[in-house]
This record gives sequence, C-alpha cells and structure tokens, in this order.
Amino acid sequence: MSQILRASTEQVAAAREAQSAVKADSSGFMVRAGAVILQTDLLDPATGASSRQRASEAPTPKTLALEFFPDAYVEILVTSESRPTPDTLSINGRVSDSDLSTFSMTLTPESYLMTFSDPHSPYLYRVVGDTETGVGRVTEYDPRNRPPVIHSSPIIPPPD
Repeated sequence: MSQILRASTEQVAAAREAQSAVKADSSGFMVRAGAVILQTDLLDPATGASSRQRASEAPTPKTLALEFFPDAYVEILVTSESRPTPDTLSINGRVSDSDLSTFSMTLTPESYLMTFSDPHSPYLYRVVGDTETGVGRVTEYDPRNRPPVIHSSPIIPPPD
C-alpha cells in the first residue's frame, strides 16, 4: 500500500485562512478546507522505460492511502489506470467494500485533480494541487446542504 496523500501540518496558516473562508459560506455546502501534500514521486505522470517495463509485468492490485484531513483517512483500491496523453496519468478506484468506483485522479506534469465521494458518509472531497511540489488544497463538501440549482434558458448563438 502506498500512502500518496497526507494532510499537511506545515501548511497550518493556509489551512486556517481557507477554514475562515469556509465559515463565511452561508450555504454550508463547503464543510472545511485544508492543505495536503501528494507524494508525486510515487505517481510519475511522464512515460519512460520504467513505465513500459511496468506495463509488461503482471498487474498487481494497488492500494492507495489518502488522508484528506487527520480524521478523514481512506484506502482506495485502484481499478484502472490510463494515459489519455503521454504526459497524463488517470487513475480510478473504489473503497474495498464497495462496487462503485468513487475515486478519480488526473495527474499532469503541472497539476493534479482528485475527487472522492465517500460511500459511507455524505461527504465529497476535491483536491487540486501542483505536481512538482505536491502541495495541494482539499475541500470537503456536504451535498445535502447544496443550494438549489436554477436552470436558465439555453443561450442560442446568433446566426453568422
């Protein structure tokens, strides 16, 4: 098992600033925010000889350990890995006791995006960060408090 994401204790000031911004959110949709560090050396988005070598080996189940917050830890069983482009790595997965794939991560040389919907709680997690440093921001959402969505009429472009 590889622990690739952990809550950052070095980013306390940034986490407090993000937390105060969340508290100002009257809708309550955003529960909390914080800082995390992704171990990008374990997930190399660039292809190379080692990637080709790994592709020829027999696949073994991979488990990723993610700590969004000190009290929000989850282990993800990777169900698929793909490379939509040579420099992009896309990973999907699920928690071990669920059949639904509720984890998604896209990693490029510049940035990463990770989303996780916890099947055992109402919370959603979204992480955005810098691949080079691994530093990212995590936001926890509670969709039960999401404001109503109002659909507007479609905008039709004018004829040329």
